[in-house]
Amino acid sequence: MSVEQAMQLLFLHEKSVRQGWEQPHRRRRRNETDEQYRMRLFLMWRAEQRQVAEERAVARAARYEESGDWRFEDEAPAPELPPLHLVTGWSKADPKKKPHNPDVALFGGWRIEEMKKARKRKEQG
Repeated sequence: MSVEQAMQLLFLHEKSVRQGWEQPHRRRRRNETDEQYRMRLFLMWRAEQRQVAEERAVARAARYEESGDWRFEDEAPAPELPPLHLVTGWSKADPKKKPHNPDVALFGGWRIEEMKKARKRKEQG
C-alpha cells in the first residue's frame, strides 16, 4: 500500500466516523426517559421540516418575483384540466336525489340531525 493510498483510507475512515457520530443536541440526555427523548427528537424534526418548508416557500416567492411563474425550471408544468362541463361519468351520486340544504352542516357525509336521530335510536333500542 502506498502512502497516498494509506492517507486516502484514513481520510475515508475519518469521514465515515464523523458522519456516524451523533450531533451533541441529538444525544440522549442524562436521566431522560425514552418518551422524553422521542418527543424531543420529534419536535426537533418537526422544526426542521418547518424550516425546510419555509425555505422552499421563500425560494418559490423569489422565483415568482423574477419570472412571474412559481415553478422551477426542473419541475413539470401543471397538467391542463378540462372544463368542468366536459367532465362526466365519475359521480356515483343519484341525479334524482335533492341536493342537501346549504343551511345544514354536513359531517362525514351525514347530516348532523340525522346522526343525532340515529344515535338516539341506537341508545333506545
